[in-house]
Amino acid sequence: MQEANIDQIVLAWQPIGKTSDAVGTADVDADGGIVPNRWPAFFDGLVTGRFDSKLIAEHAKDQNVPMSSFNGRSAYCLHAGTSTCVAFVNESLAAFGAQKSLLEILDARDGAGANLISAPQLLALLQDVPPEASIWGVAVGPAAAEWFRAWLPGQGNLQLDWPRMLASVETLQYSMVAGEKLRVDIHLECKTTEAAAMLAQLFQGVRLIQQLIWQAENPNRMNPVHTWEVKAERERVFVRMTTTHQALQN
Repeated sequence: MQEANIDQIVLAWQPIGKTSDAVGTADVDADGGIVPNRWPAFFDGLVTGRFDSKLIAEHAKDQNVPMSSFNGRSAYCLHAGTSTCVAFVNESLAAFGAQKSLLEILDARDGAGANLISAPQLLALLQDVPPEASIWGVAVGPAAAEWFRAWLPGQGNLQLDWPRMLASVETLQYSMVAGEKLRVDIHLECKTTEAAAMLAQLFQGVRLIQQLIWQAENPNRMNPVHTWEVKAERERVFVRMTTTHQALQN
């Protein structure tokens, strides 16, 4: 597959093991065994675009990648012993992931397994995605903490216990709109109104502390978190960051 032939990528992951601690999580190898100290456990998704099955088969043969079959569809595992495989559903859709996850995706598409209709919580989150967003995502439960752990730039010596801070968060939704500036919107649904108000205060505190650390460690660089706007409404916390492309590239 060439990048020019890809229109959209949808990624998904599911942590297993000790989801409150990224170091204690585990992965699954090609044979279904547990590989410790890796996160996420299942990493998979869908790709839409234009795929020429004949050219893909020829390229796979040149690279000594054997063709397999998943639910009657052509599939390729990238390297011997790896858990990452790609199955081509048709000329415009492909699915990828660990063998177990890939089979679950294909079963869902065939009506033989659970799908989004059976997950009303996720379905409701997807309905709120801004149509103009070029990047968006959702997270449920402990996955919200992992998202913040990877996302917040320039933490330096600021050690944040994201699982504890976000213990009251049930769902997270984020989106990025790219124009003259970049706008990131984050919505966090908390268990109670009181929890949302407390979380908003925590974010305001993180913003102030992070600014001090950033100024000390990056005196000549723009701080993307400087424009954080935080507010709470009932059980939901809204965080908005507006920044320039240059601030993220420096």
